[in-house]
Amino acid sequence: MSPWDPLNGLRGASVCGRGRTFVVTSDRRAGYGPNFMNPPFSVLSADVTDRELGETVSAAIEAYLVMDDLPSDKDIEKVGQELLEVVGVRDGRAFDRGASLVVVQEKHGQWSIEPWRRDRGMFFPLREDLFINLSDPVAEDIGVAVKKAFAVLHGFA
Repeated sequence: MSPWDPLNGLRGASVCGRGRTFVVTSDRRAGYGPNFMNPPFSVLSADVTDRELGETVSAAIEAYLVMDDLPSDKDIEKVGQELLEVVGVRDGRAFDRGASLVVVQEKHGQWSIEPWRRDRGMFFPLREDLFINLSDPVAEDIGVAVKKAFAVLHGFA
């Protein structure tokens, strides 16, 4: 039996811009609960091709997980530590320092590429009219949209 999915197939991934790298993570959630990071974690050079970035984001979307129950604090900590090791930083504060965020959501072939800004230690989405919406995109389209979303963010910096 599949876990209860009240969001009817909505899946998500995150792309963090950190200096000259992109860090792509998948997400997971239970019911209406919040999203939590989920492997795979990928670190790509900022000069990655649009196609490779799009393929990596697509793979993260495919790895999205709907769980029966919320993860335990120990599980959340373990996954967070795994991400820090992959990225090569000592703690979450070091990871977040100078980072920018693009959230990617997909539901039934409709994609939303959403630039989020950081304020007071938390990330918030920019205005919805700045989101990039795609229908059944190929990998290259996704990569181009993610890079455009980061360009929008840098315009707000």
